[in-house]
Amino acid sequence: MLKLDIQRFEEMGYNEGLIHSLINNEQSAYDQIMSALGDKMTEMASAIAGLWYAGNAVRFFNEFLKPVVDDTANVTTQQFQNIVDTVNSAGQGWANTTENSYGPVSFAPSGKQVDVSSVREADGNGSSYMTKGTTSDTFNTKLNEVTQIVSDALETAKSAASNSGFLSSQNEGTLQQSLATISNKFNEMMSNIRTEFNTAMNAKEDQYKATETSVNESMSL
Repeated sequence: MLKLDIQRFEEMGYNEGLIHSLINNEQSAYDQIMSALGDKMTEMASAIAGLWYAGNAVRFFNEFLKPVVDDTANVTTQQFQNIVDTVNSAGQGWANTTENSYGPVSFAPSGKQVDVSSVREADGNGSSYMTKGTTSDTFNTKLNEVTQIVSDALETAKSAASNSGFLSSQNEGTLQQSLATISNKFNEMMSNIRTEFNTAMNAKEDQYKATETSVNESMSL
């Protein structure tokens, strides 16, 4: 049974709009996160695509980055679905307790995904190369933008849940746990992406250096 805060209940009574407002805030936060994981990550891939042409660039983006970003997006969708379900359930309980009806709000999943098809092995002239410093700076700048968007969206979602005015402590705890799961998953993803990116970049640099040495030695003979 939903435990109502009697003081707040006496001040407000039953307010379905308050419940819907919370769901709308959570949906908005979700949409922002999915835009960051889809649109902003796609922008990042496109920016890097013009700086780093190599087979291992294609492998990094297709075999590592896209799968982990899509996985994080799936977890985010699942957790926000759980949040909306929890709020609707609490709203229905509140309505039942006050002998009112309640109209649930459906969660709207996003179909956005990161697109890394812009990354190629060679440029239009068939050349493979990278500008390491510019590539790294661009990559980190774009990732920082994604991190800021997600951080702000999660903070908005947490604040909305804490100030909803009708959730029981158990319901609020469920929402905050879902948001913490998203935050932890995102932070883990970003850490792994940065590590794998640096590994791929360093491996390509070592390969270029080894090739240069080999060419120089063969020419000196």
